[in-house]
Amino acid sequence: MDRANLAGLSEKDKRIAQSFVLWLLIWGAMFFNIVLGMEPLPGGIDATPVWRLLLVFSPIIASIFLVRAFVRLIRELKDELIKKMHFEALAVGFLIAFFLGMCFDLSAVIIGGSLKAGPLMFAGLIGGYFVALILSYRKYNV
Repeated sequence: MDRANLAGLSEKDKRIAQSFVLWLLIWGAMFFNIVLGMEPLPGGIDATPVWRLLLVFSPIIASIFLVRAFVRLIRELKDELIKKMHFEALAVGFLIAFFLGMCFDLSAVIIGGSLKAGPLMFAGLIGGYFVALILSYRKYNV
């Protein structure tokens, strides 16, 4: 939620929305840094130091807080229209991520190469979510 649209919400709703955005940014930064910044070590899992394994699992911890913040956002928002807009945006983002992942997997089978699908799916989910949210803000004139 951008700050201009937070004006009509209560202070509690603003804090909840800002918490969601904060955890989304934390998770996204962790995910992208690990996916794009770490390469597998020769020797597989046996040659991987424990600190690298812990680092790889850190987005899982952040995702728990992200999911909790989103569920709290949906449960505790008073404005039903804004809830509806978030549900629609989540559905659009999920579908875009799903189909990007499926098409990516299909192209990897056809082409024979395999890149990392995670960043593409993440970009589709977040991009789709926020584009759908912005469009619904315009649609409902919020």
